[in-house]
Amino acid sequence: MDTSQEYIKMCDCKEVQKSYYDIDEVDHFTIFDKEKKIMYWRSRYTTDQLMIYEVWVPHQDQLQNMIYHLACDYRMLQDFYYWCQVNRMDDRTRYRIKGMSLEQLWLQFYMWREHEKVWTEEGEWKAETSVKEISTVEKITGVKPQFVLE
Repeated sequence: MDTSQEYIKMCDCKEVQKSYYDIDEVDHFTIFDKEKKIMYWRSRYTTDQLMIYEVWVPHQDQLQNMIYHLACDYRMLQDFYYWCQVNRMDDRTRYRIKGMSLEQLWLQFYMWREHEKVWTEEGEWKAETSVKEISTVEKITGVKPQFVLE
């Protein structure tokens, strides 16, 4: 589980925090208290409201659930793989995947796929629709990834 300040900052946005209320299948959450600067676990049964000073820090499985809604299968891994390949291999791509942990990578994939935003060098989410360029993946594999919106 990534508990770095970078990941907490990435999670502290309305798109991710709104998803806290959409996940029903999970009964435990990792929360960062911005005032006390501590991380703790909380059960959904304790309270299901986030306080203004709290940041929900999703686990990797929760991020995957936010995208595929329990459909963890080959397609999910294929989409993620293609997204990583596009951002890793194309020298013309302006935005590279950033982050060392799998949580950071899955969060970037979620924000890109669901909200068309990328994590910038300045440490903020930026709307960017041109990131959906996949020509390199199609050239290499001959397969059009399913995550591309027509």
